[in-house]
Amino acid sequence: MLTVDWTIQSILEKYLDEALIETQAKNRVAGIIMDVTNGEILADSTKPDFDLNSPFELDPASLALFDSFTGTDEERAAYKTNLIYSLWKNKSLTEIYEPGSTFKIITASICVEEQLVSDTDTFYCPGYIKIPGFGQPIRCARTTGHGTINFEQALQQSCNPAFVMLSQRIGNDLFYKYYKAFGYTERTGIDLPGEAINYFFNLNTFNSVDLAVASFGQNFKVTPISHLSAISTVANGGYKVTPHVLKATLDKNGNILKSYDVDKTRQVISESTANRICSILEQGVIDGGSKNAAVVGYKIAAKTGTSVKTELKNKGKTEYTSSCVAFAPADDPKIAIIIMIDEPIGAYYGGVIAAPVVSKVLSEVLPYLGIEPKYTDSELSLIANPIDDYRGRNVNDASDELKTKKLNCKIIGDGDTVKEQIPAHGTSLMQNGIVVLYTGDAVPESTVKVPNIIGMTAANANKAIINAGLNINLVDSTMDMVDGAIAIKQSIPEKELVAPGTVISVEFRHYNGIE
Repeated sequence: MLTVDWTIQSILEKYLDEALIETQAKNRVAGIIMDVTNGEILADSTKPDFDLNSPFELDPASLALFDSFTGTDEERAAYKTNLIYSLWKNKSLTEIYEPGSTFKIITASICVEEQLVSDTDTFYCPGYIKIPGFGQPIRCARTTGHGTINFEQALQQSCNPAFVMLSQRIGNDLFYKYYKAFGYTERTGIDLPGEAINYFFNLNTFNSVDLAVASFGQNFKVTPISHLSAISTVANGGYKVTPHVLKATLDKNGNILKSYDVDKTRQVISESTANRICSILEQGVIDGGSKNAAVVGYKIAAKTGTSVKTELKNKGKTEYTSSCVAFAPADDPKIAIIIMIDEPIGAYYGGVIAAPVVSKVLSEVLPYLGIEPKYTDSELSLIANPIDDYRGRNVNDASDELKTKKLNCKIIGDGDTVKEQIPAHGTSLMQNGIVVLYTGDAVPESTVKVPNIIGMTAANANKAIINAGLNINLVDSTMDMVDGAIAIKQSIPEKELVAPGTVISVEFRHYNGIE
């Protein structure tokens, strides 16, 4: 019996496929979802992957690479074999990468656990920091600097100079002690073949510059599974659990012969430390650099990361690994997730391209697991609610009822009975949305031209759609969540003619202050 849940696996694969298309990642995308309480792997996927029924066939993207490859027959055969082998690899445990700013969760945990930082401490970020013995300044993602910030803001806004200063308080020996305690110096022990070993600095030459960049996850490499395992330690109150896919061994009649026992005797950090880090990360989703990981009705703790591939940078090339780790619900974590996008084309910040994948996955997985949403008063006033079926009802009664639900009503026709309505019953509308009721001989006609709202703020997009006599649906968001965000997708293309009251679904994304 396996721990993998078919539904959760399907959800993860769906959105990884979508991310692969959107980002055109040259070195694949991967994701894992894990139960933080016991280490059960609920889903694990890498895209593109291969067809189990035809393992020696290339996927379309790999086939295009092979077709464009020039060389001798022998070279082409070797290249095809490498492409096939790469598809067979489970990226989550057979490959290592630089975790980038998602590792700041670990650095921050060390500081809190060892009482190296206080609520009153502040850090000044001019956009860079200089380290003695290193010729170049270490730069922050926000090149203009964060100015003066406190510890919580340093983590939420992902300030590199602040974390370099924190690493100087930690010191090399203590940093490595916790790096080891969180499990990075050994394989996780997951019951799957091919797990790679992580790579760290040579301890004989591990210096202040190495420590500085290590504090924000650069110049060392870990597997995604080992990193998620460490993050889960923070999520579950400080205990290391072993990730695994085998839940139990059954006999031919389905009786359990042996079940997996969870070992939670190894505590890395205190529960109070874990709770504080969770709280800081949760606030970072609300107003920090992880806004795109937010899910309506749920408290999410998340951290994004964008790491430069050091070995390629040393060769004069620039490629990035974009990622996001999260766990939820933030106040009582049940699951953790990691999304990694390797060598994206175009936008590359983890907060821009990986965090939205986390949001989409969790928006479906959390309800599926029976974790009920808990809406704030603000969210309750802003979330969309399904409308009733008004067909066959008196038009005046229907109009009055819509007004009580804070929805606008437009009546077309001169009859007394509603014959048709747009949107259809069951469609969710936000307050101040419009329902068009057709009476008499009137029928819906496509007379409204859809406006182009790509690139608009949420307020402007909402105004443009409402002014056109249409309805807006915010994809997995409320108006307060997308304040300051930009529209990136609309469900119906501009200039297409639709009936009044038609719903246009719009996806927004935050860019300002996102790393």
